Amino acid sequence: MKITVEIPDSEVKEICRVTGERKIGPAIRKLVADALLLKRREQLVRKFIDGEWGVELKGFEAGQAAGRRADRQAEQSERRSSPRSRFTTARKSLGSTATIRRSPASRSCK
Repeated sequence: MKITVEIPDSEVKEICRVTGERKIGPAIRKLVADALLLKRREQLVRKFIDGEWGVELKGFEAGQAAGRRADRQAEQSERRSSPRSRFTTARKSLGSTATIRRSPASRSCK
């Protein structure tokens, strides 16, 4: 189908730039096709937002809960390894003859 449409030169140049086409005909066809695609996507999204359509993801909630449990366990294990226990572990690994001295700055809680 052929259609005659008046489009200003500045808009034609912008259409060609946006679509990446060098010729006017293919640029306008691509622009119209892209606009239709975006409109269809918008309509699909609207159906999900309005609740007309929905998706049930089996196991999704259980996976989320398992991930949260794993995160909590990791945080708890990090809390258990306090700086004092790390100091003791380092001292044991150096042997009984080694002396480890801490600087005064490391004794503060700041």
